[in-house]
Amino acid sequence: MAVGAKLLTGLTGRPYEAFPVHNRMDHAIEMIERESATVIWGITVYVCSLVVRAQEQGRDFGSVRLAMIMGDACPLGMREDIRTRLISMGSHEPWVNNGYGLTETLGPATQGFEEGGMHQPLAEDYYFEVVDPETYEPVPDGQPGMMLLSHLNRRGIVLLRYVSGDIVSITHETCPNCGRTSPRFLGAPYRADGLTKVKGTLINPAFLN
Repeated sequence: MAVGAKLLTGLTGRPYEAFPVHNRMDHAIEMIERESATVIWGITVYVCSLVVRAQEQGRDFGSVRLAMIMGDACPLGMREDIRTRLISMGSHEPWVNNGYGLTETLGPATQGFEEGGMHQPLAEDYYFEVVDPETYEPVPDGQPGMMLLSHLNRRGIVLLRYVSGDIVSITHETCPNCGRTSPRFLGAPYRADGLTKVKGTLINPAFLN
């Protein structure tokens, strides 16, 4: 939007009575094909479902070069499935970018390259801490912990050491791909309430499959 690019909004998802405009997934698929959309941006599970349905319908998604997905983690298997289906619909070397964000950051952290960590949005406006979820003591770079968010430049509701409820890892090293020096989130963030303690160690059951 900032550079004047054309933006299409599908207005899909769960209906909301106070806002009477609501479209079905098929409408969004038709719009992507008709308008030759180059980027598909949405919640991970929804974008995955949309791509599956578009493939079933034999749609032409040759214009799509990027699937910008966030809100949920996108494991490697799901990422490859989305990419394979896009290629089958004519897309050439599509990039699947998994982003991470909170309402409180007003923008997502995005990957500079696949599996390369998520660059934080406007690093000068936010301060992120990663702490032990039980003691709230800081953990070293690269180690998972609870994320705390502080606003450095905000008006209205300003948060200080806001507990996000997410477990993340962070690094302050220079990105080997693009050279950016802003902090990056590593791996796939996940909710703290999904943790289970086994013999005194907190683990994420989602990884035990």
